[in-house]
Amino acid sequence: MPYKDKNSPAAKESMARRNKTYYEKNRDKIISYKKKWKKKYYIENRDKWVNGYNAKTTMTRRLRMFGVSEDDYNELFKNQSGRCAICGKHQNELSRSLCVDHCHDTGKIRGLLCSDCNVGIGRLKDSLENLKNAIEYLK
Repeated sequence: MPYKDKNSPAAKESMARRNKTYYEKNRDKIISYKKKWKKKYYIENRDKWVNGYNAKTTMTRRLRMFGVSEDDYNELFKNQSGRCAICGKHQNELSRSLCVDHCHDTGKIRGLLCSDCNVGIGRLKDSLENLKNAIEYLK
């Protein structure tokens, strides 16, 4: 019987059981497909991927979410010498591309950050007071 709410615990549990059963019956086929996909679409076209996403999709998402075009991103990247604006790690040292950092109140773009620094200031709620408290705590 289909569930009205696909996000209900019962629906999720039912889907998990079906997926597990399907995987057990088709394990070799699934593993073979994943290896083939990884070789054909990821390894051979690595330069077209950013953070596990197609680079075009990533740029489209940046434009939609932040109003940052590919040229804008590349300009920020060049101005920062390809480094995180906070910790200074270069893009080549990171497993993910630099994130577009913005002010949540004004929407203004501040720069590019590595994901660790971006998450860090996000967890501190972009608050100078919280940052000062964190600095004092670390001392």
